[in-house]
Amino acid sequence: MKTLTLYTKPVVQNKKHTVARGRMILSKEYREAKQALQWEVAAQWKGETMTEDGIAVNILIYYKGRKPDIDAYEKILLDCMEGVTYKNDGLVDEKHTFRIKVEENPRVEIQIL
Repeated sequence: MKTLTLYTKPVVQNKKHTVARGRMILSKEYREAKQALQWEVAAQWKGETMTEDGIAVNILIYYKGRKPDIDAYEKILLDCMEGVTYKNDGLVDEKHTFRIKVEENPRVEIQIL
């Protein structure tokens, strides 16, 4: 099992897109958060090989303040690991997501099983 600890706050799914010049594009906020999360994942995945087999993940969202929507966070968290830990997020066969309220140190821990 490998655990990744991410400190960048994920952007929720409903803020993923925006309209510019009549076209739907990824929002700047979403792109920046995804890139920061990808850097965190890559830095912690150093030396490991990318898996091409099915995997299971546990996502632990340690939050402070208002309770986040689990579904809205899952997509960006799985996407930020794509191309680093696994080839495609379609390889995730099983996932469990938990919310844990904390007073300090909000973060996301992803356990790759």
